[in-house]
Formats: sequence, structure tokens, C-alpha cells
Amino acid sequence: MILAEHTWGRTLVFHPHVHCLVSAGGLRGELWVAARRGYLVPGRALSALFRGKWLSALNAALSGGELRLPAGWEEGRARVLLRCIAKKRWNVRIAGQYAQGAGVAVYLHDFGSQIGLRLAIKRPQRIAALIIQNGDIYEDQLGPKYAGLQEYFRNPTAEAKAKLAEAVNEEGFKDEFLNDVEPKLIERIPPDLWKLHWPLMTPRRRQIALELIAGLKENLAWFPRYQAYLREQHPPTLIVWGPQDGYMPEGAARAYLRDLPDAELHLLAGGHWLLETHLAEVVARMRDFLGRVHT
Repeated sequence: MILAEHTWGRTLVFHPHVHCLVSAGGLRGELWVAARRGYLVPGRALSALFRGKWLSALNAALSGGELRLPAGWEEGRARVLLRCIAKKRWNVRIAGQYAQGAGVAVYLHDFGSQIGLRLAIKRPQRIAALIIQNGDIYEDQLGPKYAGLQEYFRNPTAEAKAKLAEAVNEEGFKDEFLNDVEPKLIERIPPDLWKLHWPLMTPRRRQIALELIAGLKENLAWFPRYQAYLREQHPPTLIVWGPQDGYMPEGAARAYLRDLPDAELHLLAGGHWLLETHLAEVVARMRDFLGRVHT
């Protein structure tokens, strides 16, 4: 099951909701085992079950000190809010089977570019197209912001790791989101991205983030495999990129043309979080591309 949490609706009003994609079966080793008919839970029952599980987890996190409250809030106020939420009706909509799994277009960005390419390598026949946005797989084109991390890769001592940990803070998150974008674009990047993100970072989550960053060296060994997949399978590819990115500058985008010479490359005047500043431009290019190669 894949879950994605959205905080805004299609009309751009505040509307927190969760999308779930449930497979009709699962893997047992390398063997696919199909689910029995009628395996989905009825909508009304699922609404009550999800509400109960979600609120139970929130209450447990609050009791355990893992839920960071807004400034000025006491635990009692949070309890009252959770009780009010529990009385509300939670809407659940169950859609029909998604039958297009045999030919999907994959959006690759940041860490997701490597995860998506690993999935593509495993099931190349299911990939109809790729859309790549600021996701690096060429070691010789890593940007200057990787310098500290590369220093750790060369000398992975406890002291060097502690230095990485110092960057896991609210100011570090802000720097990650603003990155190297020019000043006139900063006002398009909402502070919510780090202001709401950081309060969720418990000590355990900060440690997980640190281990994820420190473990990126292992991913470098996959870079040649990603490149080989692109050369051998040459899927239709749209590269849309924000070159104002200290991690993945313009050269990281152009490097894809080594293995995908027919790919479409668009460099926009943005940075790593291109969708925050150039959403309309990216969507227009995606629609045009997918309309031509993925019908």
C-alpha cells in the first residue's frame, strides 16, 4: 500500500487528506500472490477504522512527548482538539481498479529519482516515460553543496558525522529549501516548508535523517547502473530542471544527454524546488510531453 498526504485540494484550498493506492495482492518472495475477491474494506467501515487508528496514534504520540505542539499550546488544548476531531465525520472515497499499471510515466526528483530508477530497472517493461527534475545520477556533476558530504565520504569518522548532524536543524532545513535561488524567487517559496517541517523532527527522526544523509555514499555505486538502464532502455524522457541548485546545477541536467541524446531538456530560471516557483511552466511542459508520448 502506498500513501500520500496532501494538505491542499485541487482548488488550492486548505484540505488535508490522504491518498492510498492498495495493490490487489502482494509479493511472497519473488512470487506475486493475488488477493481474494472483495478484499477492500467498505467505505463507511474504513472511515471509522481509519479515524480510530489515526487518533489513537496521535494521542499516543502526545502522551509520549513525540508530538511537538505549536508555540503557546498546552497538552490540554491539544486533547480538546483531538476530541473535537473524533466527533467529525471522516470522508472516505473508494475508487475503482487502476488498470494502467503496465505503462506508467515516472516523475523523478531528488531522492525519488534514485528510488524510481531502481524500480524502473526491476520492471523496465512497465515504464512508458520518464520526467526528470533535479535528480542527480552523475558523480562528476555533483554541485558545490556536496562538498561537506564528500568530505565525510572520504573520512567517515565520528567527528565528521557529528559535523553533518549540526546541519539537521531549522536553519539547515531553510537553507535546503532556498538553496541557491536568486533573491527575487525567494518570496515564491513559502516558509511553511521548513517552519512546519522542523517541529515534526523528534530526536529519533533527526537521527534517521542523519543516517539517510550519511548513507548516500552507498547510492553512488548505483549511478553506473542507472546510466546503463537509460542507455539500454532509452525511455521517452522529459528533463525539466532548475539550475539554481547548489547540489544539482545545470551540468547535472545536461549529463543525462550522454545516455539519452533524444531527451527533451528544459532549463527554467529556478532552483531545486522548481514546482514551488514555476509550477505552471513545468505542468505545461509535462502535459505537452505526455500528450505526445504517453496516451
